[in-house]
Amino acid sequence: VQRVGFGWHPDPDASVRIFDLASGALTKKLAGESFRFSDDGTRLLVLGSDEAALYDAASYKKLRSWPGVDSEVSLDHSGRFVLVKTHERPPGGMGPHETKERFVEELQSRRRVIKLNGPDGHFAFDEKGSRFAFAAEKESSVEGAHEITIYDLASGKVSSTLRQGEPLNRLAFLGGDKILAVWTNTGSLVLHRQSDGRRVTLFAVAEAEACRLFAVDEEAHFQG
Repeated sequence: VQRVGFGWHPDPDASVRIFDLASGALTKKLAGESFRFSDDGTRLLVLGSDEAALYDAASYKKLRSWPGVDSEVSLDHSGRFVLVKTHERPPGGMGPHETKERFVEELQSRRRVIKLNGPDGHFAFDEKGSRFAFAAEKESSVEGAHEITIYDLASGKVSSTLRQGEPLNRLAFLGGDKILAVWTNTGSLVLHRQSDGRRVTLFAVAEAEACRLFAVDEEAHFQG
């Protein structure tokens, strides 16, 4: 029996190219493999195999960089914070990359506001840059309730903790930071109101070409 090993090697010449739409001319080439713009379009985040870098979108001046193998960086909506996840290669360079560290950083001060330990998970920033929610991944509800931790970004402290019985696959803040929406693997949408902790679960039922919505709260009160 012969064994064949497979190793992935990044392209050292990979680049993100910026073109002028009017002339079609190449205006800038930055080292990296993927990119995304900030919500307001003023900054450009470029992800590479050995570094993630944040640039001014007008001058292409490098504002910040995070070295590491396939570092993952996500900008918040306000442009003030980033979630950073760095990796390291396993011994011998074979196999999946291992998570080195994961943290939320305030860009202006470069202060690490929140340090996240444990397994990967789902996260959400609110629109104002005031709250951050994180829920570690679990394979099934057999492992117990899923815990969602909400942090105050100014202090980095935990402001509240929510428990979700079903496995989830997405988080998002709605109405600024007033409501945390949780999408579950079973297809339901759970809304957590931050002011009083009230929770309702939304269900959608197809009816011909229409869709009817129903809401059920924790006391089984029904609205539809």
